[in-house]
Amino acid sequence: MKKFFFIFLILAACLVDTITFLMGNTAFEVNPIFLITGSIGLLLGFKFLINGAIAYLIKYGKKTNFIAFTLVLAGVYLICFQLLGAYSNITTQAEFEETKGTPNEIQPLPKDTAVRTYSIAAGLLIYLPIFMALISFKLWEVMYNGNINK
Repeated sequence: MKKFFFIFLILAACLVDTITFLMGNTAFEVNPIFLITGSIGLLLGFKFLINGAIAYLIKYGKKTNFIAFTLVLAGVYLICFQLLGAYSNITTQAEFEETKGTPNEIQPLPKDTAVRTYSIAAGLLIYLPIFMALISFKLWEVMYNGNINK
């Protein structure tokens, strides 16, 4: 039941982010997959593939402690960052509607600036903490052999 609820949260966050993305103005999207290809289908396909793979592996995958921890960490990041993405989609669309046609109308970032900004944010907020957590867990596993009483 615990796994089911966790998987439900992952997929629900994916759905909320997808809906807010589709309801908004894609001109403000900063995901490099979308910016490089211009394809909503490819972006959503990749998003569903990642979410589905993580959910499937949590439910059915054979796991060591390290793999189980990695999947839980990935699931937590998916939930958090997809909900943050949904919030960003909503607030950006609201701000655009509010400023549309005024001298203060917000404008999308140029493509190269958007890719660079996304890459820096992803590196600092997503990949670096994941990398540090996985190294820390692996060190714990090696030093204590999975047993904190040693």
